[in-house]
Amino acid sequence: MLEMNVNWLAVLVTAIGYMAIGALWYGPLFQKLWMQLTGVTEESVKAGAAKAYAMMFVVALVSVFVLAMFVLTLDAAAFIDGLIIGFFVWVGFQATVMLNPVIFEKRPFRLFLINAGYNLVTLLAAGGVLAIWQ
Repeated sequence: MLEMNVNWLAVLVTAIGYMAIGALWYGPLFQKLWMQLTGVTEESVKAGAAKAYAMMFVVALVSVFVLAMFVLTLDAAAFIDGLIIGFFVWVGFQATVMLNPVIFEKRPFRLFLINAGYNLVTLLAAGGVLAIWQ
């Protein structure tokens, strides 16, 4: 049986970093284009912000915890190892699944690039941090 000794402080801090990347990504970097492609307005974002951020933090915690399990299982101890794990998790479980709405719902490919890019950056950063902070 695998013994998993997750560093909960690393998971918590990494999840906070995950959220910080999201604030930058969907704020100054891509906010206007993302809002244009989704039809979301500033008013609707502000109206549900507290609930959305709370839910997103739970999502970040779950994502980072699962990634930590991969890092531990694969015995990654170097930053580059974490980057590689983050990349393969993104390719196998994020990017491929995120293409479904593009293919079947005719969602804009640019929206896929924004959202998938965010997931790539967060998984790379989280994988690297979790690998060196065990």
